[in-house]
Amino acid sequence: DWNDKMTLSMNNFDLGLISGFLSNTLPDFSGLLSGEAMLSRKNGKYGIEADVVCENTHFNNYDMGTLLISSEWDEDLKRYNFLIDNSYNSAPTFELGASYSPFSDDFFVSGDFNQFEIGVASYFVKDIFHQLNGELSGLVTANGNIRNIRDMKLASYSLKVARAKLGLEYTK
Repeated sequence: DWNDKMTLSMNNFDLGLISGFLSNTLPDFSGLLSGEAMLSRKNGKYGIEADVVCENTHFNNYDMGTLLISSEWDEDLKRYNFLIDNSYNSAPTFELGASYSPFSDDFFVSGDFNQFEIGVASYFVKDIFHQLNGELSGLVTANGNIRNIRDMKLASYSLKVARAKLGLEYTK
């Protein structure tokens, strides 16, 4: 049984309002969010279930188009399943799928990329690279246990980076 639940319904909520509060900790982001999300706590473990769409999404000065975000609790397997689909100009650019068991802390993540602009992630590696551009295509998977992250298994399948430009920070 769930100990606590909070459900949030959104209709074209402007994420730019949140971005303003977090401008010192995250890159700029914006978009119009519609759907429902539920935060919950069960036996001291926290989770989120969601079914939302973000239109006109922008992150780190990149236009990302449409994000479909969903998560659900799988009662039989006692885990959360997550899915994030991204499309830009009606063409899919990535699909991220994940599962996480709050009781065992086991996780699985897969990312299927189709000419995804890697510059979107440049904010997170800005101390390493002063320039990061290119298109990522292929499949990446990771699985393991949150408590033993060093034992995580990482694999890639037909992973390609096209038109890449990397500039190391110390060479600037």
